[in-house]
Amino acid sequence: MMHIWAMLAGLILDWIVGDPEWFPHPVRFIGKYISWMEGILRRRFPNRLRAAAVWLTFSTVALTMLVTAAILWVLSLLGKWPLLIGMALISW
Repeated sequence: MMHIWAMLAGLILDWIVGDPEWFPHPVRFIGKYISWMEGILRRRFPNRLRAAAVWLTFSTVALTMLVTAAILWVLSLLGKWPLLIGMALISW
């Protein structure tokens, strides 16, 4: 049930606040990681671009999931309300 409240709060935050210019959007960090890793993979595997693309996709998804899970795990150690607020902010 807490997940539903967090998603609803995130949706309301998105409607009210939107994407403020001053707040760094997580997608920008993901994009920087992709650009950085793409350069490395293109140099290391110039003839195996498909394998490099699979690795890039896997590593991007895995890293995003791990960072999100780590943030939520730390917040869960702090209690129910910090976790709820964190889930709402992440879903926003």
